[in-house]
Amino acid sequence: MEIFIDFGLFEFLAALGLAALSRVIYSKKFLGTPFLVASVAAPAVMLAVSSGAALRGIATVCLATTLVNVAVAAAVMQSGPVPRLRFPMREHKRIPPCNEEVPVQDPVK
Repeated sequence: MEIFIDFGLFEFLAALGLAALSRVIYSKKFLGTPFLVASVAAPAVMLAVSSGAALRGIATVCLATTLVNVAVAAAVMQSGPVPRLRFPMREHKRIPPCNEEVPVQDPVK
């Protein structure tokens, strides 16, 4: 039983910290290259040592997605520092308050 209920706050903060750390790591070629090699080697080794068909299929999917991610990360590392991912903000339409008078047009014209 958990004494302190945090609703995932510490896990969220840990994920934010890891994201910031990965941005620092992949901004430098010297640090990013070993991480890219390790991220490809882990699913490749898992594919080699898996015994069942289901495990081999899962390892193949992991290796395929890893290769796509490595290709993108290596391309970004070539250009320099890793850019931040930004999402466009939606524009909010202004809704007039209830106490503001709305002009009424004359229906007979």
